[in-house]
Amino acid sequence: MGKAIVLKIVAGDFDSGFPVVLQVLDERGGLPLAERSGYLPPHPHLEGYYFNWQTSFRSLTSQRGRDWGIDPDLPSNVSNEYDIEACREYAKLLEKNMKEWLRQTVDAGCLNIRERLIEDLAENRGNVRITIQANPKLWKMPWLEWDILSKYADLGIGFSLLEYQKPDAIARSGKQGAAVRILAVFGNNENIDLTPDKQAIAQLPNVELEPLEQPSAAEVIQKLRDKRGWDIFFFAGHSQTKGDEGIIYINERESLEIGQFKEALKEAIRQGLQLAIFNSCDGLGLAEKLAGLHLPIAIVMKEPVPDRVAQRFLTEFLKEYASGAYLYTAVRQGQKCLEEFIDLPGCTGLPIVCQNPAEVPPTWEELRGRERGSVLIPESIEISDAGTIFRDREKQVPDELTGSSVRDRKIVWRKLGRSLAVSFAIGLFVLSAQWQGKLETWELQAFDHLMRQLPVEDIDRRLLIVGADETDLSLYGHPLPDAILAEVLEKINEYQPAAIGLNIIRDRPVENRNYPGEHNAFLTQINTSSKNVILVCSIGNDLDSSTEPLPGLVDSERQVGFIDVFDDRDLALDNRLRRYLLYRSDNPVPEPTKCHTPYSLVWHVVERYFQHHHSIDVTLSHSHSKFGSVGIQRIANRSGGYQNLGEYAKGNQILIRYRHTPDPNQIAHQITVRDVLEQRHSFKRSRIEGNVVLIGMTAPTLQKSFSTPYGKISGLNIHAHVVSQILSTVEGELKGKNKRPSIWWWPQWVNALWVLLWSSIGGTIVWRFQQPLQRWVAISGAILILYGVCLFALTQGGWIPLIPTILTLLTPTFCLSLYTLFKLKSFD
Repeated sequence: MGKAIVLKIVAGDFDSGFPVVLQVLDERGGLPLAERSGYLPPHPHLEGYYFNWQTSFRSLTSQRGRDWGIDPDLPSNVSNEYDIEACREYAKLLEKNMKEWLRQTVDAGCLNIRERLIEDLAENRGNVRITIQANPKLWKMPWLEWDILSKYADLGIGFSLLEYQKPDAIARSGKQGAAVRILAVFGNNENIDLTPDKQAIAQLPNVELEPLEQPSAAEVIQKLRDKRGWDIFFFAGHSQTKGDEGIIYINERESLEIGQFKEALKEAIRQGLQLAIFNSCDGLGLAEKLAGLHLPIAIVMKEPVPDRVAQRFLTEFLKEYASGAYLYTAVRQGQKCLEEFIDLPGCTGLPIVCQNPAEVPPTWEELRGRERGSVLIPESIEISDAGTIFRDREKQVPDELTGSSVRDRKIVWRKLGRSLAVSFAIGLFVLSAQWQGKLETWELQAFDHLMRQLPVEDIDRRLLIVGADETDLSLYGHPLPDAILAEVLEKINEYQPAAIGLNIIRDRPVENRNYPGEHNAFLTQINTSSKNVILVCSIGNDLDSSTEPLPGLVDSERQVGFIDVFDDRDLALDNRLRRYLLYRSDNPVPEPTKCHTPYSLVWHVVERYFQHHHSIDVTLSHSHSKFGSVGIQRIANRSGGYQNLGEYAKGNQILIRYRHTPDPNQIAHQITVRDVLEQRHSFKRSRIEGNVVLIGMTAPTLQKSFSTPYGKISGLNIHAHVVSQILSTVEGELKGKNKRPSIWWWPQWVNALWVLLWSSIGGTIVWRFQQPLQRWVAISGAILILYGVCLFALTQGGWIPLIPTILTLLTPTFCLSLYTLFKLKSFD
């Protein structure tokens, strides 16, 4: 014995909620088996969600030309993936809220209704149907999203008006044989293809078919009154709902309102008409009118749908129904087949069954043998029904009739191709912006950020810094006399350092009354220690700001290095120091400077260090620097994040890899001048022998500091950082354990491939993930992976572009989200 479940919603609205009654009935006997009452809570926004989806869906299915019930203000059918995405989001929002509305209630009566429903569905699986008896405005809602029904894939839902009655039957005459009599009207076919409909009807087994091609109104009415009666009335073409009236367009000139041929329909129903299928658009108005005529069963599509969707549903439904499936099950199978149309979100809920509760849905065999069902529900329960299948159709697209799986694959690959094409175009645009230097500031700041994330390191024990602090200056005077410097050099040289860099400008004798005539001693100390002592001069910005080397040196080119450094104030929106000039390019036009040495202080220091320890050949020019077999990459135009160095790319300069010590101004052991002169405990052989010693000013009032990724660092320590970098790179390579390689970067063509790779990843994410939340989670995950790759590469010395790749990842999703937001605003 089958069961029918009726959920009766007599009154109420979405603002105040709905009182509901659940009745469980014996399908054949019409006897009530159980009854529960409850209350569905208010949900004032649910109708708005439906309207948003409806508006978006109709904009996808609207046609050019004659208006067949579609709002003329809606867009034409020239839609794109963003329209589809907006519609998909509206559909998900509607379905989610419908599901929550039906599930999340604290009303005890509704909880009892849920329990009873679950019990009856479990006991009568495959042999039960549900009817929603309510105002037609509730028919539109996606009841199939009810979580209770999720385990019952073949369970159908029908809809009924609140008032109904069983039609009075009259004797049928003249039906010959066991065949299903079908009156099929094929109406106005402007912009649609009715051929598949004709084929689906004609291929049905055991059918007596009467087709009418674009008939007149009189022909339709006359045929409906046929005394032999009809089992199914089928209409394909165009229709619409105006107000509460349903209209069908039977030819190019004529249309019929239901009210204009209701008497013919009543007579057909009395003579046994069981099922009406109106294969046209906007069918709820037709269904509601037909319900007043007490038609037993109708199947309608509640919104306009494309031709291919209606054809697919009709074909699947008729195939299942004619093969013996229960009518509700056949409709459900047809609905599920519509899932393949992923470009029409929400279309699976368009076909609905309108059921007269006083009738039992007939099987195909019962239509053939005229075995009528008995009353379903006692007369005390007032319900009504209506029905017909409707659709508005797209212009025919022949290649869409070639099979759903092939079509789906084509659609999927076409969408992927579009996403990749858009992301590729975005990648090219970002590369163009990078090439023009528009991203240079951002990329340099990203480089600074990544540098600060590198692991903290210990001080470099191959260096010793001797700094003159405020106490030294008060004891020995300022500037430090030549006699003091000579004594400092003498005491340090006793411990045989590899190199001494005197980072104190000395271009003339400096004597005071406490140390008279000591300049010659200082000069003698310099010349006798020429193999490991380097003095400095300054190139300056002009002749007046430059300084010349100390006069009287034996070999000034080998004993003097420039100490000038150049920040990025002319290249970016900051003045950070990221580059270090090792060698000045030869200039055919003499520069206005007194300092003509082509080599920096750092270069002289590291050269002596490697000659002392490794006896390797060291060469330096404007194009390369080699330490034996080890080279350090030189900055040229378009290096890493630098894209517009231009004139600033001259000479041999490298990117500075600062040593990430807790205090960037404490890169090595540091002592004072008085520690050396008084030979205190901090001044010891182990810190000097074979190491590099840098002498300079550390007094805050005199030292010059530079902005770096790690904050302010004094000039003396800037040179120490670069010395440490080169020593670590070369010795690491020579030992085969390079833990601190110098910064390197890819050539431009590899950089371009990298950016385009990530742009394709961004496009694939946009294509693969349809929900905004999922998409942003995927994008965030990709950015984290990209960030991790760039950070790991930097630990190995590699500067991989971060900003261009992030932009290519974010831009497709951002544009899509912006477009969807715009669509949401316009719909609101």
